[in-house]
Amino acid sequence: MIYLCLINAKSSSCRTHYLITGLWAVINNAGISTHTGLSEAQTVDNFNNCLAVNLYGPVLVVKHFLPLLRKSTGRIVNVASVAGKFAFPF
Repeated sequence: MIYLCLINAKSSSCRTHYLITGLWAVINNAGISTHTGLSEAQTVDNFNNCLAVNLYGPVLVVKHFLPLLRKSTGRIVNVASVAGKFAFPF
C-alpha cells in the first residue's frame, strides 16, 4: 500500500518501488470542502485549493501510475463523499 501526498506532484518517487511487484489498484480517497459560507466571501485561492485536491489530485495520481496499472490490468477506484449530494448556498 502506498500513501502518497501530492503537495508537490514532481516530488513523488513511488513508481520505482513497484516496478518489480506490479500495482493492482489505485484508490483515490482525497477530498476537501472549502465552502464554509457564501460564494462572495470565498477567495479565489479557496476555489483553486479545492480544485487542486478534488479534481487535479486524482487526475495526477492516475496519470502517474497508469503505465503500471495497464501492465498489471489493475483497477482505479474513486471514492466520493456524500457531501456531493447536497447543494451549498450561494
